[in-house]
Amino acid sequence: MEKTLKTTDSSKTENVMKAARMHVLGQPLVVEEGVPVPELGSDDLLIEVKAVHVAQYHKSALIDGEHSYPWYPSELPAILGMAGAGVIAQVGDNLLGFQKGERIYVNPILTCGYCEYCIAGKPGLCDMWVLQGYFALYTPNGLPLLEKYPGGFAQYMKVPARSVVRIPDNVSFEHAVRFNYVGTAYEGLKSGDLRPGNTVLINGSTGTMGTDATLLSLAMGAAKVITVGRNSERLAKLKQVNPDRIYTINTSEESISERINEITGGKGVHVYLDALGYSAGQTPPIDTVMECIGGLRKDGTAVVIGALSGQEIKYDYGAFVGTNIKITGSCWYNTESVYEIAEMASSGTLKFSDYETHLFSLDEVNEALDFAAQRSGGLHNVVVQP
Repeated sequence: MEKTLKTTDSSKTENVMKAARMHVLGQPLVVEEGVPVPELGSDDLLIEVKAVHVAQYHKSALIDGEHSYPWYPSELPAILGMAGAGVIAQVGDNLLGFQKGERIYVNPILTCGYCEYCIAGKPGLCDMWVLQGYFALYTPNGLPLLEKYPGGFAQYMKVPARSVVRIPDNVSFEHAVRFNYVGTAYEGLKSGDLRPGNTVLINGSTGTMGTDATLLSLAMGAAKVITVGRNSERLAKLKQVNPDRIYTINTSEESISERINEITGGKGVHVYLDALGYSAGQTPPIDTVMECIGGLRKDGTAVVIGALSGQEIKYDYGAFVGTNIKITGSCWYNTESVYEIAEMASSGTLKFSDYETHLFSLDEVNEALDFAAQRSGGLHNVVVQP
């Protein structure tokens, strides 16, 4: 379909576009023409969307509403689609330094922008935070932001200027949309103070964020990356990325603690990153989590970035003093981190060529959601191209 965006002298959009909208929770998205192009605010950018990432769990989360934590959907009908990339089509009146045609990635986290956490570069702690094209998490406070900023399954999307990062010329739109989950993993590894020469342990390593964390650990200089999972085939495929530095632990066949001792010479790991996500109908492997925490060396750090909610762990309180270990959470990422990821991708330090990309048109958005749901393993990169 030919795009029909027009601009008046007052920089107001006066046209319509094609978009995929949800009308009923649990039903497929409806691809429609004649949807109004979002009206631009003075501090906003209008993006001509070139690519949107689709993760494995997006169908269960977006369409079926399966979650292990409180969530609040946008008012329907709604345009979904999180983590888009494209070119600037229009610039808000208050903005300087942006040009039409610039290639940008959209950080989907929307916040108030003014609270102490936003100012400190910790947007995931804002009381209003929501994910553009997704939903509100934990609290409904940010629902007005979802209404104001629809998602990326459309020919155009409106975004706050503070949410965008310029994409280097040698990084494709299809790879740039992966910055979303790479960003969450990167922020977690930084929270764990991962340093060159360290050993890192990643639980949930064959999922989307776990795979991203594995590739990032290599890019950040980890000497050894120990990947934990249950599927031999997926673990073997992940190890092929760098056989000399990636080690695998199959929890259905091996003892986590014994393998960690074997790989580290009994010293333990510097950083443990828990990337386990929620899977409907599956019992969370809490014993596995505890065994991974037990694999930390003295002064090591465990960081939780997954969405495994409603579970309890037990740990000897006094052991924190005796071992100086730390257990912390890391929620999402800030835009500064995306700049760093973009530079790693541009330089080749972070190798996006290791991903297998699958492309779908906007008309095929429901097929893309189905395909992603069936493609277990984080090396798959499913992308919708509006």
